[in-house]
Amino acid sequence: MNNTFSDRSEQFFGREAHVQYLLGRAENPGMTALVARPLMGKTWVLNDLARRLTNGGECLVGYHESTGAESSHLLYAVSNLYARWLTDSSMRAQAVSLWHRHQHELVPRVAQMIGSLFDKLGGKQFPDGVGSLVSGAFDGLAGAQKDLLSGGLSIAPLPYDQALSLTNLVARVSERRIILILDAWEKSPTIRAETTTLESFLKHRSEWPQTHVFLAIRNPEVDSTQDKEEAFRRAHDLCKTNPAAQVYELPPINLDSAEECSRMVSFVLHNVPAAQHSSEQNLLQMIANYPGVLYYWTDPAKLAELKTEDDLRKEADNAQTGRYPEFDHLLKKLEGGCRTLAARLAFFPRLDAERWHILRPLFIESLSDDEINALIDSTVLTDERFPTYGHDTRHAAARRWFIEHQQALIRRTAEALIYALAAEIKGTNSNIRKDVPVLEALAACSGAAQLVAVDSAARCLIDAAQSLFFSGIEEVLQPKFGETYSMALQINESFAPLICLALLDRGIAKGQRGDSEGEIADYSAAIDLPGAPPEQVAKALYNRGFTKGQRGDTDGEIDDYSAAIDLPGTPPEWVANALYNRGIAKGQRGDTDGKIADYSAAIDLPGAPPEQVARALYNRGNTKGRRGDSEGAIADYSAAIDLPGAPPEWVAKALVNRGFTKGQRGDSEDAIDDYSAAIDLPGAPPEQVAKALYNRGIAKGQRGDTDGKIADYSAAIDLPDAPPEQVAKALHNRGITKGQCGDSEGASADYTSVINLPGAPPEIVEMARRQLQRPVPSIK
Repeated sequence: MNNTFSDRSEQFFGREAHVQYLLGRAENPGMTALVARPLMGKTWVLNDLARRLTNGGECLVGYHESTGAESSHLLYAVSNLYARWLTDSSMRAQAVSLWHRHQHELVPRVAQMIGSLFDKLGGKQFPDGVGSLVSGAFDGLAGAQKDLLSGGLSIAPLPYDQALSLTNLVARVSERRIILILDAWEKSPTIRAETTTLESFLKHRSEWPQTHVFLAIRNPEVDSTQDKEEAFRRAHDLCKTNPAAQVYELPPINLDSAEECSRMVSFVLHNVPAAQHSSEQNLLQMIANYPGVLYYWTDPAKLAELKTEDDLRKEADNAQTGRYPEFDHLLKKLEGGCRTLAARLAFFPRLDAERWHILRPLFIESLSDDEINALIDSTVLTDERFPTYGHDTRHAAARRWFIEHQQALIRRTAEALIYALAAEIKGTNSNIRKDVPVLEALAACSGAAQLVAVDSAARCLIDAAQSLFFSGIEEVLQPKFGETYSMALQINESFAPLICLALLDRGIAKGQRGDSEGEIADYSAAIDLPGAPPEQVAKALYNRGFTKGQRGDTDGEIDDYSAAIDLPGTPPEWVANALYNRGIAKGQRGDTDGKIADYSAAIDLPGAPPEQVARALYNRGNTKGRRGDSEGAIADYSAAIDLPGAPPEWVAKALVNRGFTKGQRGDSEDAIDDYSAAIDLPGAPPEQVAKALYNRGIAKGQRGDTDGKIADYSAAIDLPDAPPEQVAKALHNRGITKGQCGDSEGASADYTSVINLPGAPPEIVEMARRQLQRPVPSIK
């Protein structure tokens, strides 16, 4: 026989920490029950463990995987130990020598079997035949024991005294630690008797020469039959009564290491041609820390069928479903409310504690906590603070079970849940904290809804929710959305707020793509939608008015702003917006009084946001200033500056304009103070800071402070993010000032910089070109 264990390190991933843990367990006498689900790699882990233990030269390993047909699992693990031991010729010679000196210490039947075996070996050098001789000898021992029990009708286990004698002999000769591995122990036909032997072994570890036993057991949750559960239960019982025994649940493979991920992906790319079409991230997501996926992908029977990433994903889903076969009996036996709740949870994306707190009423409805507790007690759900199937892959497996076995149930359940979520959306600012998580939940149903094949109305509602999130607008832009949302509203008018939000977003998207006709049509649909929240209608009126204004339809623009202003229930924010924009539109028509009146209405509006009030004050000040009312202009700028909560942008603008107005009135000292305040204002936009620096430079120059003037121009030029226009003006005027001071080279350098400045206004560039030939007056 081959005396080595296979080296599968090139295709063995994410198990280093687990193997290291088991190596630590092997250093001391005792027992470890390795428990895992199907295709988690129990056998490969034990193979790698055995390989490392034997390669180190400190251990001898006996390994046997039960098929359920052998007379004794433990017996054949010891048989394998002997075969590996006696293949070494030097150890075989020592064994024969020790046998002649210590045969009287072995139990009679073992002594008889070993004596016969060693006589046949006779110290000859034929290692290739050792395995068959050992197997024959142990078969004889098993047969003799079987004949003693019930006329040969029973399967005979390896008794404790025989196991001890056999193992002691190997340990004495080899002077090595002994490792016995019983793989697939749940299939062993002699579990009860072997449990008794293992129990005695654990109680009397001092009699055993540094021996550790590993049991590999398939997780009993995957099968409802009692014989499969017995191995797991008995292993746990052994661990409860002896501290040297432990159950080790083999977790998913550990891919926290980037190097290990890369190694596994390289293996997949090399061995699975279809993987060439997938990114590393997608491959890792499909594998989901489950080695069974690699087994499915590399199976020769499947490999030729895998052509695309979709093929890989389908096969990965098959593997993940096989990871949780317990659903075949757990879910099948559910009835009534428990079955409905299980289907609802399987359809919906995996919950967490926060989302469960928000969405719980929609899931429970008329049910009670009894149904949840029943699902946990029956191990359908895991025991956490919220109902969950556990790992994402287990959740997906439960969903797939319902799709394959209870398609009608999960479809009805999914549609009812989608309708319930959509009806919860209120679409108002006051309800936004409640709306957002529900919208996220509804949007997250998209993939599952496609698998379940929900009706078009439910699909429409999901698309509407998705449109409110980044990159989720494409579905509602399709013509079918316009055809199906009316069908959804016939089912329940409470869906109107959600549909209205989607129409608004669709209108905005169309406008961004240059389709102003389609944009206006969507805003109109939202405005005319029965049951739409007033604030959404007001927003649609405002947006439609704005779009009409961009198209030159000032009358239509003003009409829409007026409708939003007069609409009962319009939030102050949108009334203020509409008043402000209507004022601008009136000004464009030459109606200055109407313009000022709308700004004043926005300023005086109870509940108007400070930002809206500040900008209305600023614009009203500008309008008054252009009419020659400098006092009124300064008063409005001052009101904006002193307004609590006014954004820095509008405060800075008001300071700059108030400084300019004061300067025009000859009050250069106060003008400089306002410019300085704008420059020092935290959060002031670079554009306003640059403008303030430029204007302050002019004001300083008017007072004869040439050095201060140049310093301010230089600061504006060097200001990060200053607009090219302000930089060009500052360079131009600094050049004039330098020229006036006799610095012709400095002046020329500044003019040249203006000419070469990207984004500089053409008129300033032209003035700079002329300045290189002759001086011109500075810009005011």
